[in-house]
Amino acid sequence: MHFTARLACAVLAALPLAAAYPPELLRSNREFCNSQPSDYLLSLHEKIVNGDQQVMDKIAKGEQIIQDSLVTGVQSRDSPSMTVTKRDTGDLITLDAWFHVVHDDSKSIDGGYITEAKLREQLNVLNKAYDPSNLQFRMKGFDYTQNSTWAKYPEQYEQELKTKLHQGDSRTLNVYFVPGLGSGGVCRFPNLNSYDDGAESLELKLDGCLVGSFSVPGSKGVFNLGFTAVHEVGHWFGLLHTFQGGCDDKKGDFVADTPAEASPNYGLCPVGRDTCPDIPGLDPVDNFMDYSSDACYETFTPGQTARMRSLLALVRVCFRTCARNPFGQMGLFHAAPASEAGRPSAVVQLGYAEQLPRNRASAAILGMSLAITAVPYGMGSALASSAVYGGGPLSMFVGLLVVVLLDGCVAASLAELASRFPTSSGVYYWSYRLLAPSSSDKKTTRISAAAAPLSYITGWFWLIGNWTIALSVNFGFASLIAATVCLYQPSWSDASAWQLLLVFYALCLLTFLICAVGNALLPYVDGIAAVWNLVTILAVLIVLAATAHSGRHSASFALGHYDSSFSGWGSGFTFFIGLLPPAYTFCAIGMVTSMAEECEAPEVQVPRAMTLCMPLGGVAALLFVLPLCFTLPPQADLLAAPYGQALPYVLLRVLGSRAGAAAVMALVLGVALFCSISITTTASRCTWAFARDAGIPFSGVWSRTTAGQPLAALVLVTVIEMLLGLINLGSTSAFTAFVSVGVIGLAVGYLVPIAISLAMKRKEVAMARWRLRPAVGVAVNVVALGWILFELVLFSMPQALPVTPASMNYASVVFVGFAVVSAIWYCISGRHDFKGPPEESRIE
Repeated sequence: MHFTARLACAVLAALPLAAAYPPELLRSNREFCNSQPSDYLLSLHEKIVNGDQQVMDKIAKGEQIIQDSLVTGVQSRDSPSMTVTKRDTGDLITLDAWFHVVHDDSKSIDGGYITEAKLREQLNVLNKAYDPSNLQFRMKGFDYTQNSTWAKYPEQYEQELKTKLHQGDSRTLNVYFVPGLGSGGVCRFPNLNSYDDGAESLELKLDGCLVGSFSVPGSKGVFNLGFTAVHEVGHWFGLLHTFQGGCDDKKGDFVADTPAEASPNYGLCPVGRDTCPDIPGLDPVDNFMDYSSDACYETFTPGQTARMRSLLALVRVCFRTCARNPFGQMGLFHAAPASEAGRPSAVVQLGYAEQLPRNRASAAILGMSLAITAVPYGMGSALASSAVYGGGPLSMFVGLLVVVLLDGCVAASLAELASRFPTSSGVYYWSYRLLAPSSSDKKTTRISAAAAPLSYITGWFWLIGNWTIALSVNFGFASLIAATVCLYQPSWSDASAWQLLLVFYALCLLTFLICAVGNALLPYVDGIAAVWNLVTILAVLIVLAATAHSGRHSASFALGHYDSSFSGWGSGFTFFIGLLPPAYTFCAIGMVTSMAEECEAPEVQVPRAMTLCMPLGGVAALLFVLPLCFTLPPQADLLAAPYGQALPYVLLRVLGSRAGAAAVMALVLGVALFCSISITTTASRCTWAFARDAGIPFSGVWSRTTAGQPLAALVLVTVIEMLLGLINLGSTSAFTAFVSVGVIGLAVGYLVPIAISLAMKRKEVAMARWRLRPAVGVAVNVVALGWILFELVLFSMPQALPVTPASMNYASVVFVGFAVVSAIWYCISGRHDFKGPPEESRIE
């Protein structure tokens, strides 16, 4: 219909209403729109108009993400709240919408109660209005809240109301229908910097529109067609009022094809209204972004459509991926913003009921990763391996750089899988799902016969790796305490095995009590652990650099000295023995995946923590190792260190003071305690997850949760550690084998899913929210697999030749033994009880 005719009809239709509702009364009843743009948003509009290169580049990247989401009828994993489909008029973007009805105690229409039928009518009005712009909304859900205070004073209680009811991410429209606004509304404009912390962001929680309950279709008055919501959602996309800026034809509402307007149109539908006569064009009274009556509203201009889609791409799609991801700008990987990554159930149901509280933010997960790495403890407790048997400073320095690079590839490979399958079940879940795709995928309906047994055996290696690496941390902790005591009591070097065992038991029980009683505080403990690590490293750096009581080496010696005579392996393989300390330090990088079901946004938080941990841990390790390289005592002297712990002895020699060495060791022991807490926590989650899938005997017991934590699994981990510790009383070499199996077990756990993913041409990880670029991903996976295979050999070899019964490394024997036992147990029991992890399902 021609606009003039449409206008005439609207005026005629509104005449009876005009008599009943004079303009003054219309103004007070409507209460109009209270949405006010910030200076920041106005400057953003101006930059778009002026073609600011940086802003336009980000819009282009956001539009590329939208193009990458272009599928037919299936939600994109990158954009769980956004679907993009092709149609004749262009790419249709469909966004999730949540409607929240807040009403008073009466549950009546006058009290703000709106029926489901009316809500769906309102959704239809929105979709009809935005359809020409190729924008649509799908009803993701709706809810009702009875709260008379919120209903009557929605703007005063906006923060309380929205933080309680808000759903979804930055691309999810939340509309709150409240009677206190009559038929008016107010909406939050988008802000490029508002959603940085994802689900934790207050600005994200406040995102959305308050809309008067008496504006929905069928209400009384002249605002009864549901267009108030259309108007407010325009603000949600970033549009300004058409009268913004008055008669300033250079700026105004910053949209070229909306004529300038000096003031809002408070009337019904005034034909020929022209408040800016010196500027071409009549007032756009039929535009959804004016203050006209519903009968007058008709259109968004092409310019407004373009602006809405540009701001959607820039602010709600590209706000973090394009603006703040330096690695993404380098083209190495794609990482969706945290606000996109709600709980896994938002898009993909991984088949598990939610049993653990999601109380760990990004900082806590990164802190836990750094606590598990525990550079001063990991590098310090195994110092003799690199400083003596590994050839000395060259292996310590160069070997560290090599391991950080190689383990970085392992971390990145695991990060993709953790993002694709964000569950505490970890590697065995990934292995099963990679081999046994969803039965809804018609191209792969045949489940691989190897999926269940391979997943089961992988789960057992992963479990053994978790148990024995926790054992190694606590026993190494005990040995380090004993060696520190020897600074003042040299006779402790002759302490019997059972005395060391008692120290080990005390540490196991202390760690258990901290994890069991202080579970709610552990996320904060992880943050403290990261700071403690940093303080310890700086302390070692400063005191060794400043003191050097026994002298300093030249740079050529500190970075290049290499003596292979102590290992007996010759000049070649000795260097690889020097890789053992950093390889041990970073071997548990994947254990943090067991915390996925306690993260607020696991698809992004866990992979981000794993990948950030490697460069941060690498720099920390360099700061720890370099001062040792410059002040290291003669290698032969280190062989006499009590309990094989060279670090206390080195500190004593370099500082020349028992008190100084003990003070620094106190910091290192604190690092070891934090490491024990974090690694015991992750091991308990791993045990609980495998028991949940009936992977271990008496699974029904170990899969129980108490007060929001897997307490039974924590008890099991502690008891197993203490039982395995008894082996040291009979054979120290056998005990060492179990410790080495910790690294090997974790390595096999990493190896299996990475290899399967690569063999499957990385089809599943291509759908992960955090993923490597295709070419980079293949190269990184190949390097990771090569390094893991070499680690399996390296940790199975004795440190020194010739081999004696006492120095022999029986890790390979124990490893094969575990493989045989797990295979036999699968045949006896596992094949009946273990059916594999539950199948994931997708919410369309």
